[in-house]
Amino acid sequence: MPLDGSAESEAALPTAVGLARGAGARLILFHATGGAVALVEPSRDALTYLAEVGDRVRASGLDDVDTLLWRGLPSYAIVAAARQHGIDLLVMATHARGLRRLVLGSVAESVLRDATVPVAVIRAREPARGESPIPEAEPLRRVLVAIDGSPASESILPFVESLAHQFDLAVVLLQVVAKPRGRIEVEATPYLDALAARLRANGVRVRAEARIGDAAAAIAVAAREGGVDMIVMASPGQRGRRRPLSRSVVAAVLHAASVPIVFLKPARVSSMTLAE
Repeated sequence: MPLDGSAESEAALPTAVGLARGAGARLILFHATGGAVALVEPSRDALTYLAEVGDRVRASGLDDVDTLLWRGLPSYAIVAAARQHGIDLLVMATHARGLRRLVLGSVAESVLRDATVPVAVIRAREPARGESPIPEAEPLRRVLVAIDGSPASESILPFVESLAHQFDLAVVLLQVVAKPRGRIEVEATPYLDALAARLRANGVRVRAEARIGDAAAAIAVAAREGGVDMIVMASPGQRGRRRPLSRSVVAAVLHAASVPIVFLKPARVSSMTLAE
């Protein structure tokens, strides 16, 4: 989990701790000394800061926690460290900002583009720095999976299946049809039903849902109305049979959604788990 010393970056701590505890995984607290938030005498004070956060994590009931300090720009260091240390999942807060100018933070955007592992992104809304013990995240019970009809989006399903088994999750498959060329149930429902049947055959509790409208708004509304605890979708910019979700759509979903969003690069997706 990348930390830059700011309250906003710590907004992802409850989610990271909850996922690590639920999966029986080790949580690694990470800081790159080339960050925009300068810590005084970085090599020494950054280690002190990470140690203090580690103590708060342990006070929250997760003992398997480690720290990692790298020199370099965060956008490069996060991806390189994840690759070198065999990380299964990156969990990070984003500084996505603005009602009129919906953009991802530059570090989050770079990580989403370059990471070869799933990335869980949490929109930083309220400062949480210094809280001990760390507040508990809502338990994972239901996950919404955004499917756009492309092979790229379908390829994230093995990960979803593994996640559902690991956390005993119910899955909601959602496809948003922006401009239907006929009745939505004719175009989308049989396709979604077929995907749902594949998951159901492997023991996953799943239902399918199709909506008409703007993709970002529909995903956020479906997540809120369905009471989901997490959204899973393909990383922006992946090639598929249809046009991939744009960065602006992803930023809009992050802005509107109140739950973590896990992005996966389809070319790298497999039936992985968070901890072996």
